[in-house]
Amino acid sequence: MKKIISLALAFMMLAVMLVSCSGDPAQTGSAPTGTGAPATGSVEKTGEIAREDIKDGLPDDLDYGGTVVKVYSRDGDKNLWTEEKTEEIINDAIYERQLRVQDRLGITIEIVYAGLGQLDLANNLRNIIKSNAEQCDVTATPRYYQMALAHEGFYEKLNNYDQYLDFSRPWWAHGFIEAATIGDGNIYFAAGDISSNFLMCARGLSVNTTIFEEKIGDADEMLFDLILDGKWTLDKLVEYCKTVYEDLDGNGNKDENDLYGLGLAPNASMIDYYIGLGVQLSERNADGLPELILGNERNAEISEKTIELMYRTEGVWVKGASQADSDFITDKFKKGEMMVQYCQMSQLKAFREMSTDFAMIPYPKYEESQDNYRTYVADSGTIFGIPTCAQDPELSAIFLEAMASDGYKFVTPEVYSNALQKAWAREDKHGAMLDLITSTVYFDFVNLHSASIGGIEYMLPSQVWNTADGNFVSTWDKNKGTYEQALTDVIDAYKNIF
Repeated sequence: MKKIISLALAFMMLAVMLVSCSGDPAQTGSAPTGTGAPATGSVEKTGEIAREDIKDGLPDDLDYGGTVVKVYSRDGDKNLWTEEKTEEIINDAIYERQLRVQDRLGITIEIVYAGLGQLDLANNLRNIIKSNAEQCDVTATPRYYQMALAHEGFYEKLNNYDQYLDFSRPWWAHGFIEAATIGDGNIYFAAGDISSNFLMCARGLSVNTTIFEEKIGDADEMLFDLILDGKWTLDKLVEYCKTVYEDLDGNGNKDENDLYGLGLAPNASMIDYYIGLGVQLSERNADGLPELILGNERNAEISEKTIELMYRTEGVWVKGASQADSDFITDKFKKGEMMVQYCQMSQLKAFREMSTDFAMIPYPKYEESQDNYRTYVADSGTIFGIPTCAQDPELSAIFLEAMASDGYKFVTPEVYSNALQKAWAREDKHGAMLDLITSTVYFDFVNLHSASIGGIEYMLPSQVWNTADGNFVSTWDKNKGTYEQALTDVIDAYKNIF
């Protein structure tokens, strides 16, 4: 089987809190606006240098005399701190990382877990930063609503501390950094090897390879090699899934009790699916500012083909758009009644209970000529920033760099090797799929700021949620002006704080 580069500079990863990747954001491009390139890494060596030997640029003589660095974090996201060693590999890697960073910088790390959903968390932080009523040196929060706080002026420019924060280093998520940058290098949030939350929130498809080999053929040749050759496309997905159906309850009707080639619950899978097909929301103009291109002809064509896949293809079962519907599809997959379904990386551990074989694979390309596969990361993925109320922004920046570089060296390899490739994936070829998924993460400025732009990343998927006749073109024409004005407002707000 063909080999691919194992996560070389691959992605933003790190300490594991699976539940933080789930849920609707309201509840719980190609360069320069995105990237198909790797973002952080978990290879053992970079060139000839072992990853643990890669040094950051922080001074060697830092000692803040026990100063408390207070991190305001989402509830339950234990990716920065753990109370004690437990003999569990990843937990202990996190624990040892925090001890090293505290000792290296002469600080005490204090984590405050907010106990709030995404929207309430963002609103609460606005109030904390405005009032400066309590210490808050770093925030570790979901991105969907949090990005707005940057252009509202509540966060420090991270590029002002570039003597400490070096975003060219492998522990930073280069794709995110590039997509979130605005103007002359201004960046307010970062992501990287501080947290495995992004890794666990990466999305693709899960395939029951036992069913595949029974119904389609050899999975090595017809699936894994096809993917690694860059030939995994929407047409191939349709070809494989349309012939897979079995009337399990014998009632002569196609219903939710039967076996299908592909199961979809649109709320959980359509945004990821569109990103995989190469849908791009914006591109940068000559001034480096984003402009909307969502309404182009290619995206309209993708929307039409998606409707055809979902509602006019044999072997495809579409459930409703609720979380319960998504859970129903996943349960059918686990029971061996669905060949292909949406999958978030955090689900892989639960799939090991299955009696049949499985693998996680990337979403297909729209066509072979597409530059690369693209992987969507759930909008609840954790991002890090320095609020304007921080007691010592320079120390906050040093803390972020130290935590990210140490995580890259010692936490990420444990997450990737022990939690994913060895513990969750059953064979080496499945590990190759994980490498491919995590090395093709894609971000877009407009996608990152969707909450401030009318939830624009949900517009295209909404055309096929519970409908077989969505009209993307008419919907875009009706809403284009509103979206364009919202994007203009975001850009103008950034210009006012540059």
